[in-house]
Amino acid sequence: VVFCNEECRSKGWNKFHMKECPVFSQLHRLGGGGAFISAYRIIAAHNLDELKGFVTQFQKVFKKSPLDQIHNEDQICDSDSYRSIYFLEGNIKNMETKKLYCLSIIAFIMTQLLIKSNRFFVNNTGDKSVPDIEDVIFIGSLFIRHIAGVCCNAYGVKETPVIVNKKNFSKQELSIGSGTYIAESLFNHSCIPSAFIFFYGNVGVCRATRYIPSGSQVNICYIEIYYSEPDRNIRRKSLFDAYSFICNCDVCLSNCKLSLSGIKMSGFTFPKLRTKDNRVSRNDFENTASLKKELCLII
Repeated sequence: VVFCNEECRSKGWNKFHMKECPVFSQLHRLGGGGAFISAYRIIAAHNLDELKGFVTQFQKVFKKSPLDQIHNEDQICDSDSYRSIYFLEGNIKNMETKKLYCLSIIAFIMTQLLIKSNRFFVNNTGDKSVPDIEDVIFIGSLFIRHIAGVCCNAYGVKETPVIVNKKNFSKQELSIGSGTYIAESLFNHSCIPSAFIFFYGNVGVCRATRYIPSGSQVNICYIEIYYSEPDRNIRRKSLFDAYSFICNCDVCLSNCKLSLSGIKMSGFTFPKLRTKDNRVSRNDFENTASLKKELCLII
């Protein structure tokens, strides 16, 4: 685990790393592209009594709309709010049996790792305690929920300097990690998106690719390869395998052929927000970014 500075290290240790450090090597070997570690950290950032209290409290908002659920008490999409993270859509109800079975096995292993850490299930004096079966089932069910939520909502955090014009298209991607952003999680998928997400460091930026009428949804494409895949069935299968939903965007419903030429990208240039010391200029960023949100979890 690499931290950017001492303050970040201290915050990370106290919030979650203290509970993951003893089992991090086993946790890392589970794979999952960062999703499993993110889910582990969501749980480890709280204690058992806090999580039980949260879930009991959330029973009151289950009947509300998804947007009202994901907002915190101040009606804000807050990456530091467990409520916002708890209600991230994971499409568990749509999962195939095999995928849900595999997810349950991973959740069981992660629960055992949490027990093995000796730093989550503790008594009032901080000493190790043996959890009862109800607590194990409770934590396991939360792992299932959060793994599914992270898998459906996490972004690969990359810096992507891109220049698009009529003559050429070039980009170089620098992978930083993966992260879950609450506000950006509200964007639905479309095979003909009206916007896209890119990153400057750990800051996610949303930019429109075309004019978006007032009252219309802002859609993004969950995987960029879909831009060039003309076959609807292939796109739908790929999306269902990854996110457990059937795409019903306009182009899929009409079953028309999709090609990159149908997306007006010519003449668009990414803004240059780098200063001489290779940092994002706050003034430049605020002048050009249409949406920004602090990173919730970064691996």
